Amino acid sequence: MKGSIVNIVCQFVKLGFQFLYFTIAAKMLGADKFGLWASVSALCNILSPLIILGIGPCIIKVHASDKDFSLFRSYYYLGALLLAIGTLVLTPVAALLYKTNYSTVALVLIAELFVFRQIELLSQMYLAKGNKLAFSLFPVAFIVFKLLIVFVVFWWGGSDDFIYVNFISSLVFILPVMCWEELRSVKSNLKLQFQKAIHMMREAVYFSLATTAKTVYTDSDKVILGAANNLRDVANYNIAYKLISLVFVPVSAVLSIQAPTLYHLGSLENKAALREKIKRLIALCVAMSSLIGIGIIIFLPIILSFFGDEYANAKNMVYLLLPAPIIMSIHYVFADGITAMGYQKLRAYMSIITAVLNAVLGLVFIPMYGVAGAVGITLFSETLLLVLFSSVYMSKLKKKYVEH
Repeated sequence: MKGSIVNIVCQFVKLGFQFLYFTIAAKMLGADKFGLWASVSALCNILSPLIILGIGPCIIKVHASDKDFSLFRSYYYLGALLLAIGTLVLTPVAALLYKTNYSTVALVLIAELFVFRQIELLSQMYLAKGNKLAFSLFPVAFIVFKLLIVFVVFWWGGSDDFIYVNFISSLVFILPVMCWEELRSVKSNLKLQFQKAIHMMREAVYFSLATTAKTVYTDSDKVILGAANNLRDVANYNIAYKLISLVFVPVSAVLSIQAPTLYHLGSLENKAALREKIKRLIALCVAMSSLIGIGIIIFLPIILSFFGDEYANAKNMVYLLLPAPIIMSIHYVFADGITAMGYQKLRAYMSIITAVLNAVLGLVFIPMYGVAGAVGITLFSETLLLVLFSSVYMSKLKKKYVEH
């Protein structure tokens, strides 16, 4: 639990710095260009799990049991290679989708896809190795470094192009880290074993599909709004989503740290410990989400005042979206319980079905109703996942009890 507390604190610190970073971006870019950045970033969120093939979550699950770290170097470089290819392929597609120049899209994609996803991958590898402190602090160091670069550049009268500065600061951070990881791997005599890593990644495909499904129903609305040229709506909607994400921070932190424990309990024949663990996690996660949600409502007018009049519409969007993270606090715990019992494929299938339904509804209703349609579809999707995951969890848990 100590690791969970540290991770929660780090998550809040990270989001605090991210809030400051996005405030600066929103101020400097203006609503329309900030909306473009947010929409392209949402596209990265949707496609990155498919591009990277769920390597990170698979590493955590595999190495939680056998403690074999010999493939880490292969996993990391395979992930970096896939991200580089994905960035090259996605650049012309995104430029055509958003009707903007290639250079702007390329700068956003390199920073938000190639670099940021490597930060996530490295963090997951640190967790798999048991280094919970590095897992918690590494993303914080990344956002703090970018903030410092932004302040230095603009304080000394450098470039006023925020997208360019974001791109440069991201590259300057990740390149030394890549060199450091390579030196550590060479020193430890870890050989590249791409063939073995690819073979072990078969299970990772299901993690990838489940994660992609999750990002489809959390980010497809921003992509559709952006593609429909409602970039100002995307900007306000993104601000609302960033604030709402605060509600889910403690849940995400706790579940990330508790993942190895859940996998261990799920592998035991007696599921009583897993059942009790899931009950405690649900109670804890709902309580934390509710408290954070109340805090956001109280301080919302003050928070939005930092962004300016262009983002005033985000206020009502926050109120409408607030139930979503509380619902997520429940169904994510049930979903992790399903995975812990070995039903990752079933979890992926349910997530995919929900994601497809979400995307179809989004394509129909978001162009017609804009933000109102996006909010309605989001709440519907989260509720549907709660019903599906809770039902399957109860059914599979009962089946395990009957078997043993």
